[in-house]
Amino acid sequence: MKLVVNGNLIIGYCSVGDLPGTIEYTGDLPTEFQDNFASEKYLYQDGKVIINDQYEAPKPSIPGIGITGGQKVINQLGAQVANLTTEIQSLKKSDQEMSQIASSLGMQVAQLLAKEQGGN
Repeated sequence: MKLVVNGNLIIGYCSVGDLPGTIEYTGDLPTEFQDNFASEKYLYQDGKVIINDQYEAPKPSIPGIGITGGQKVINQLGAQVANLTTEIQSLKKSDQEMSQIASSLGMQVAQLLAKEQGGN
């Protein structure tokens, strides 16, 4: 068997063929070595393969969780649309109020003109 070693961490192996930079190993292996092999799970120490007590299995990353750049832009645009909608509604209300005031002033002017014409 050939071991690929980085320092004393075993990062790969082959039982058939050859890999560059490997160490020839003919000693005993832990019973689960081939079935449960993972890079850095085993050490090559003092000419033996042993289990790395410091080994922690890598945590799998789940793609697609979190907000992507595109999603952030969409969220920002949604907030802008909501703000603009609120502003439009406020402007419509102001426009209606101004129309009512203008109408009221028009009626007051008409009444004043009628009084003035009737009083002459």
